[in-house]
Amino acid sequence: MKRFGGVVAVQGVTFDVRPQEIVALIGPNGAGKTTLFNMISGIFSPTAGEIRFAGRPIHGLSPHAIARLGLTRTFQNLQIFYHMTVLENVLVGLNVRLKTRMLAAGLRLPRVAEEERRARDMALQWLNRVGLAALADRPAATLSYGQLKLLEVARAAVSQPAMILLDEPMAGLNPAESQALVRLMLAMREEGTTFLFVEHDMEAVMTAADRIVVLDYGRMIAVGPPAEIAVHPEVIRAYLGAEIEVIAGAHPQ
Repeated sequence: MKRFGGVVAVQGVTFDVRPQEIVALIGPNGAGKTTLFNMISGIFSPTAGEIRFAGRPIHGLSPHAIARLGLTRTFQNLQIFYHMTVLENVLVGLNVRLKTRMLAAGLRLPRVAEEERRARDMALQWLNRVGLAALADRPAATLSYGQLKLLEVARAAVSQPAMILLDEPMAGLNPAESQALVRLMLAMREEGTTFLFVEHDMEAVMTAADRIVVLDYGRMIAVGPPAEIAVHPEVIRAYLGAEIEVIAGAHPQ
């Protein structure tokens, strides 16, 4: 549960995400999706209840501590260092894995240079996977909104976390970029990564998700595979129109 004063934003939501699974979290605007993400990633502490990751409770831990455990995220509102280069933004995502201490870094010991080389190689590899390698040395401020979304995905993935939370990753992407990102998620799942993602692009949801969790007014109203969610009466009532037509007409994977 998460309460803000007299407002209950999330209540009675219970579900699991299995290893190497892609789970989509959907619901109308204001359903509590981002609030739930903020609790899982340590930005908010739950008012009541428990959040567990890899068998241990994580509620109350800082976002940085949670990232060190292997759970990273992107944001609906971009969290980009615009004055830094594209490559430098991705390198920020490796802070949780770097082992060099400040004194060693200051002395420029050989192991520091080697770690920096490996970090740069990993960052470039992920920029290549999201199609931004050619822009590595450009300031992040020069990228389009869609490219910035892909940059956040690369930064979240570069530390090779066990699980990634993606908050509306398709927002701002054109159809080709969205399809490429879905293919990347499916490939990463085969490589061992687990995903929980919030998304309004129902075509992407139905293509990528193994299971879908549906929220409405802060409560979970349905959970199941895409084929079941597409015809679930509570889900149809919650959407009341256009978006659900896409769900009902989609073909589950």
